[in-house]
Amino acid sequence: MLNQNQVLQSLSGDNMVIDFNCKRDVGAGAGAGAISISRLRFQKWMIATCLAICNAVAFLLGWGARIVLLPRNEVLTFEPPGPLQRLGPMFIGTSKILNETVNIPPYISVTRHWSVIRSCSDEDEEVDENDDESPTIGSHLFVDIKNVNTNFLSSEKQLKNAMFSLLMENEFEPLSYYCRSLDSAGFSCHGQFDAARINLYTYPHDGIISLDIFSTDEDSTVTLLEDIKEEFAISEENTEDENEDYPSPQFIWTHKLRKFDATAGSVDTQDILSQHSFEMKKQLAFVETKYQNVHFYEAINTRFRSVASYEKSLSKDGSYESLHPELFRQDKIVFLDGDSQSSLYGEAVYHEGLVHAAMLTHPNPKRVAIIGGGEGATLREVLKHKTVQEVVMIDIDGEFVQLCRKYLPEWSDCSDLVGSTTPSCF
Repeated sequence: MLNQNQVLQSLSGDNMVIDFNCKRDVGAGAGAGAISISRLRFQKWMIATCLAICNAVAFLLGWGARIVLLPRNEVLTFEPPGPLQRLGPMFIGTSKILNETVNIPPYISVTRHWSVIRSCSDEDEEVDENDDESPTIGSHLFVDIKNVNTNFLSSEKQLKNAMFSLLMENEFEPLSYYCRSLDSAGFSCHGQFDAARINLYTYPHDGIISLDIFSTDEDSTVTLLEDIKEEFAISEENTEDENEDYPSPQFIWTHKLRKFDATAGSVDTQDILSQHSFEMKKQLAFVETKYQNVHFYEAINTRFRSVASYEKSLSKDGSYESLHPELFRQDKIVFLDGDSQSSLYGEAVYHEGLVHAAMLTHPNPKRVAIIGGGEGATLREVLKHKTVQEVVMIDIDGEFVQLCRKYLPEWSDCSDLVGSTTPSCF
């Protein structure tokens, strides 16, 4: 038997002892009234293991309860906004979010993400799984501009103002932005708006700026092109030599609809908008008529024609291009509901083969009916036959016919016909 003092003195540094003191009557004699001590001995690693298991169980119970009891959350991440300046080994900057200023501490990685949690309410729209048409995720526009003013490309303030002016004028609400200088002396800027975001990179030594704009708005980002030219196509100022002519800013751009397309095939408008081989692309008009959506575009396909030849055709230097500008002009393309209908450099071959084969099979065609000839090219080819006395053209979409007269006058040009007194066949 050990007494209590002996028990306490027997403890070691790696053990924990719990004593149970129990008085037990052991009978008469020398051992009467003695105390019997029962001891449980625990190692420290056993205590640490028990605590770790308890913490793990508590965490799992809390995590499971959160999933079951709390509403689903949607996590949105974005790059930390705020102008960053490199100071030695550190990146120090400020972030501007909803008119609040938050300091970014030193040594934070530029690529670190911030997270914003937005609870999904019951009012959020549910996707109809039976809907055959895949929803459009967004509209993505990529623009490269060269021959841009060097001072503009080197000014963070001017770039920020242009970025905000572009999207705010198109009714996008600003959320945050940041810019940081690049090793090439240019800037990398990012702007986050409520339904859009813009990234831009500048290369002052080369006079180049690259932009990409993504929007979840229903309107295509292609509609921003004219505003982009106004805000970012700043020409070089002539400050040294008044006799030196600086080239005007030039564009190349592409566009993509971000979506999962459930239908077979592709949309033809994306064939021209998404290819860099089509330069100087310009949307002449987009009109929703009663029956269809109509797009009119200008472009130069650099696989067959060069931008340099087109620009030379606009000059008056006596070159072959300037004497025959009609051979080097931009192509025109018309799309109906996204499908390519006709182009300036392909319509003549198509309509000549369509009309003359049929007209020549008739010995003496006098009265001709054209069904669906809204562009006027079929009418032009029919009127080349001297025997024709009357032509009736029928088209379900009268508005489309008027649009073709305005934007595609080359299709209905009868000025070169013998005896013609009007430039238009209509």
